[in-house]
Amino acid sequence: LEYQRLFGGADYHRRLHQLREKALAAMDLLRDFSPRLAGAVVSGAITRAHAVQLHVFSEPAEAVDIFLQNKGIRYEQDDRQYRYGNGRERMIPRVRFEAGDVRVVVAIFPEGEIKRAPINPADGLPYARLDGDAARLLLQQTVSA
Repeated sequence: LEYQRLFGGADYHRRLHQLREKALAAMDLLRDFSPRLAGAVVSGAITRAHAVQLHVFSEPAEAVDIFLQNKGIRYEQDDRQYRYGNGRERMIPRVRFEAGDVRVVVAIFPEGEIKRAPINPADGLPYARLDGDAARLLLQQTVSA
């Protein structure tokens, strides 16, 4: 991460800023589902291939699908296995859509799991999940970096 910050140059900083801007736009769109920014866009450990990762909370999960359909947003669906600190694993539905040239991946967790983050395989710790205010602050820090 430090190497990327120091030697990634303008391209790295531009891409990180772009991902964080798109993340905020997607969070604003999905505000009814209490979106949280997670993953590499939070830490800054990104490559050109990274997508915005959001965790949203809805029961039923299909409410997110219906919302996107009603907005006319084309998306794909899949599932991903998430592991929790107690060793339990759970299959979580996801939707993926494009926001310009940025892919947004939205994991749809049950509403009761907003305070219980699964383990991030990148570092073995619970995912850092940023709400909209924290994500805006992160974007401001990107601009000033």
